Formats: sequence, structure tokens, C-alpha cells
Amino acid sequence: MALAIDSSTPAPHPINWTIEQPSGIQPAVFSPPAGSVIFVFFSISVALPDRQDIYGMTDSLTTSLNWQPYEGALDCISTATAPALYGATTVWWAYCPSAQTNMSIAAYPVNDLSSNDPSGLAQVVVFTGASPYQIGNVAVRRSRAAGTASLSLTTTYDNSWVFGVVSNYKNATGPTVGANQTTTINGASSVVTNSTDGLAYWVQRQNSITPSAGTSVTLNDTAPTSMKHHFSMVEVLPAGIVVPTQPILINAYDVGNNAAGDGTVTTTAFTPVTGDLIVIKATTSDGASPLATPTATGGGISWTKQVERTTSLYCYVVIWTGTVTAGSPSITVSMATVGAPLDMMMLVEHWRCAQLAATPAITSTSGAASAPIATITTTANNSVVSWISAAPVISSIDLFNFRTHAATPEAQYTFFDLSATTAYQSAPNLGSQTLGLTTPDGQDYSLIGIELQFLPLFQTPLPWMYV
Repeated sequence: MALAIDSSTPAPHPINWTIEQPSGIQPAVFSPPAGSVIFVFFSISVALPDRQDIYGMTDSLTTSLNWQPYEGALDCISTATAPALYGATTVWWAYCPSAQTNMSIAAYPVNDLSSNDPSGLAQVVVFTGASPYQIGNVAVRRSRAAGTASLSLTTTYDNSWVFGVVSNYKNATGPTVGANQTTTINGASSVVTNSTDGLAYWVQRQNSITPSAGTSVTLNDTAPTSMKHHFSMVEVLPAGIVVPTQPILINAYDVGNNAAGDGTVTTTAFTPVTGDLIVIKATTSDGASPLATPTATGGGISWTKQVERTTSLYCYVVIWTGTVTAGSPSITVSMATVGAPLDMMMLVEHWRCAQLAATPAITSTSGAASAPIATITTTANNSVVSWISAAPVISSIDLFNFRTHAATPEAQYTFFDLSATTAYQSAPNLGSQTLGLTTPDGQDYSLIGIELQFLPLFQTPLPWMYV
């Protein structure tokens, strides 16, 4: 089934906050079919100069749908480049597995909307032929103090469809849309104007789906010009996308330093999104010489030391984790020795669709004059175990062999008195897992590991990018 707007899509909802305030924003009831995906596009004002956003959604079903925000509402912009640009544009969505009759939804803004109605727009769009897992696609956003609305993205999947939502804070004028675009949703204009406050709100879309991934798609208006506005734009994914069932490693960044260095290692820049899990595995050549708490240049990450081993005469090994709470254009991660520089290495894993149990399963062990080995008992299916082994001896990289074919090697470092191996391995079934190497033998090793559990895609927000 091709991606399409279902006929159950209700008319655009001009928000009458003076009436709706006690119970939240409430569009008209609608009856989505089984297997549909519901998007709600919000373009809303704010009563006072303050931030604005939608902080939650509910519905009338006995078991509520799993409503998810597309992270990064454009709100409360008040800077030299966008003065007094308040209100918000934001998008929420949910998968609807069963057919519903006359269901209702409610959305809850952070702050009151304008007392002059209509104080915003809530546009429900019901899609058929859409993926129940809206992740991995692109979403972009922009706020401007003056300019014509124009925004572009590059599609990530074949046969996706591009939609946008705009707030015009200059005047109560709707748009003149660019080529191959419309503000008509299921036969009705989505444009809502407020002449009292001089505001306008609308949803616009491409007339049709985009056949090929990698296509640059633009949503733009030729009028009004010099417009103070927010603009959020998303790619809606079609059905048939292969969905992962285990944590996804986006990338791994390994860096090392020897005793002649400055005692600090830093990754290259990378771009996580809200909800991504960052795992740091690090080691030094001296079990009595730990590493300082890691730092990141963005992402709103709070670091937790999950497991470390400080065995005398062995290597120091540690695993830190942190969840990205604020998507960032790019960040770097750094760690430093405590005291004098010495041989060290750090590997940073960037995971998506990954989470930690309340008390994560871990392993920590050391062994003398032998090949590294450890066991860990995972507590969930479809997990991944991430681990590091280090020894204060020189070992030829050519000799490294893993104890299981499930292991994926990441980095193998050999300095003068530090030999380290990092890997992760699939653990599809909960229970005992064996980690480590069969060769090289004869190591005085320290080995630690942690279970990363699967976070289903419907619980994972879309990545947003500022442009």
C-alpha cells in the first residue's frame, strides 16, 4: 500500500484556548483505520513572552497510543537574530494498530496560548501505508526574524513524503506556496489566521511522495516576505522499512595516547540525537591510575560510571555511559588521566535504540598469565554486550582471536606497556554470555563488560537538525 492521507483525517483545528484551556487542545474526533500512523502538527502562540511547547498528549482509548514528540520544538526564540519570536512549531505522532471510532486526542502546552482566538493550529493527519517506526528519517527546523519561509531536507528512504508546519508572527497572512506544494490537507485548507494578534499558522506539504532516497526536497513560500517565523519540516516514512531488533551502533571513535602525551584524549566530532546512548570504554597501563570523569562539548549528557577495575599491577579499565538529552549539531568527548600522563586509550560508542536496565548487568574480572575470559548474564532478549580487555604487555595484533563469532571487534591498541581490545557482541537470548579472547595467551588481564538492552523504535525520537 502506497503512503497516502486517509479520508479519516479531520479538518484543521483552529485552537480556541479560552474554551479549551481546562482540558487541553482538542481537535475534532476522528476514526483512523487499523495500521495507520497519526501525525499531529502544532503551530501555537504563547500568552506572555515565555517558552512554549507541547509537553504531552493523551487520547480517549482504553489503552492509550504511544504518543511521541519529534524532538526539538521551535520555541521561545529571543536573540539578536530572532528577537521576540515566541510560540512554537512542533510535531507529535503515534502508531494506531487497531481501527478506532470517534477517538479524541488532547495536547497540553507548557504555557497558556494567546487569549485572542484562534490562538494556534492543531492539524491531525492520518496516514495509511506509513511505517509504524518513524526513525532514521530526516527532520529540520529553522526560526527567522525576517525572511520568506524556505526549508530543505534530503530524503533518507524511497517513497517518503515531506510535510512542514509554520508560524507566521508578522501578520495574519497565509502563504503563497512554492511549486508542487499545497496547504490543502484531505480537501481542507490548513491555514488559520488571527487578525487580532496579527498571526497566521499553517501546514504545507509536497503534492506527492518523493520516489527516491537522497533527493533534496524544498518546502517554501513566495509570500509573505520578510516574515518572522518558525518552520519545522519532517519526512514521513512509508511502510515496508526493515526495522532493527537490537541496539544500533551508529559509530565508534577510538583514540589513544602514550606517556609522552598530554594525558587527554578527545574524539572526532559526531552528531548524536536526543535519546542516543553513549558508551565509553577506557583503560590506562596502571591499575592504580584511574581516569577522570569524561566530558562532552554538548548533548546535555550526565555521565554514570557503570563498572571499573583497579587491580594492582594490572591495567585500569572503566566503562561510563550517558544518554543524550539535547540533540546537538556536533559534539566531542574527552577523558584525561588523573595525575601524570601515561599510556591510555578510549573508545566511544554511539548507540541508537539502546537503553540500560535500572541495574545493568555487568561483568568485571582479572586473570593471570592466561587468555582473557569472562561471563555475563544478560537480563533481556535482543541485547548487546559491550566489553573491553586490557593487559600491561605487548601483544601482536595478528594473534587476536575471539571466543565467539558473535563478537564484533572495534579497536586493538598496543603501546609500550598497554595492550587493549574492545568489542561488542550480539546477545539475542537472555542468559549467560561468554566474552574474551582465546589468543594471545599469557596475559595479566582485566576485562569488564555491560549489557545494552534494545529500545524499540517507537520509543525513540526522530533526529532533528537545525539549519
